Amino acid sequence: MKRLKIENGTHWPDPTDEAYHDIAWRMIHAPQSVTANDMMSAAQVFEAYDNLILHPAFTLKEVGRIVSGIRNAIKEKR
Repeated sequence: MKRLKIENGTHWPDPTDEAYHDIAWRMIHAPQSVTANDMMSAAQVFEAYDNLILHPAFTLKEVGRIVSGIRNAIKEKR
C-alpha cells in the first residue's frame, strides 16, 4: 500500500491507493485470500488511526493540520 508524505515530514497510508480498497474489500468479503502483507498494510492503517485519535501530543488543531496535509498530498499527486 502506498503512503503519502505530508509537509511536516510524516508518512500516512494513502486512502486513494487501489491496494487500500482492495485489501479492505478482501478482508470483508474474501478473508481466505488475505495475505500476511495485506495484514501488515491493514495494521499500518490501524496504527495511523490510533495516532490521530490517541496520540497525547496531538491536539484537535494538530489532527486537523495532519488531515489537511493528507488531503493536500492527495491533490498534489493527481
